[in-house]
Order: sequence, then C-alpha cells, then structure tokens
Amino acid sequence: MSRRVLGWCGLIVGVIAIVAVAALFVIVGLDRADKIASSLGALIGLAGLGVAVFGLISSRREDRDDDAQRATPGSVHNTIGGPVSGTAIQAKNVHLGALPPPNEERES
Repeated sequence: MSRRVLGWCGLIVGVIAIVAVAALFVIVGLDRADKIASSLGALIGLAGLGVAVFGLISSRREDRDDDAQRATPGSVHNTIGGPVSGTAIQAKNVHLGALPPPNEERES
C-alpha cells in the first residue's frame, strides 16, 4: 500500500475511534465509561508490552543468526545505504588530535 492510502486508513480509524468513545460516554455515562476506558487502556498497555518484548527477543535471535554468517576474520565488508552527500570516510584505529613529533632528537 502507498503512504497516502495508509494515511487515509489511519485517519478513518482515528475518526471511528473518537465517535465510538463519544457514543460510549453518552450511552453508559461518564463514570462507567471512565472505568471501561481505564480497563481497556491497561489491557492495551499490556498488549503493547508483550509486542515490545516479542520484538526484542526476535531481533536478538536475528543478531545471533547474523553472527554465524559474518565474514571470516581479516576480511572486510562495508556497506553504505541510502543517499550519501559529501565525503564518507571509513577507517580503523583513528586517533584524533595533534600528530606526534617525528623521531628526531629533541633539545631539552
């Protein structure tokens, strides 16, 4: 689906949710609607926590699988994804700061 279709679907679902909550307030009264909304909020929060834990566990499994498929020691595989503008520098053991003086005898 395109982003435009997903955006419209999200907007429609949001409007339906607002209308449903307003109808709930009118039909059952504000006090009971508050209790129902609190219970639903707690259940949705627990479901979100479960989804987050599932995502964490599945990403760790993928990392473990990737470790087994990595290149052998001494080989290098560099990838830059997406648009890169300007200079892209890839280096190992870079030390920032002033260069050490050349190996000449120093006067004390």
